[in-house]
Amino acid sequence: MNEKSEEQGWDRSQLTLRLPSARLARLRALANKMGGHATPTDAVVHAIDTAAAHLDASGLDARLDAIEDELAVMSQDRRRDTHRLESAIRAIGHSLGELHSLISELASQEPDEF
Repeated sequence: MNEKSEEQGWDRSQLTLRLPSARLARLRALANKMGGHATPTDAVVHAIDTAAAHLDASGLDARLDAIEDELAVMSQDRRRDTHRLESAIRAIGHSLGELHSLISELASQEPDEF
């Protein structure tokens, strides 16, 4: 271990905690939420695991933000594609209407009028 870690006590194999009564009460409340038979060690381990998960979630938040941004771009692309398709469908409908009118006009004419 490096000198700084040794100075901070991280080189110890065990750790003893001295908690003020308010923090001890919070630890006990946490243990009670875990189940009536949770020990102080169980509560400390649970608190460490919860804190670690919360810290890991900060990276997840950044990834979720990136995913949300990508979804917004994809949504805009789909709206643009949908608009183009709707415009093309309207143009096809208009062309079909004109074709129908032309066919109707030709069908109503006498053969010698061609």
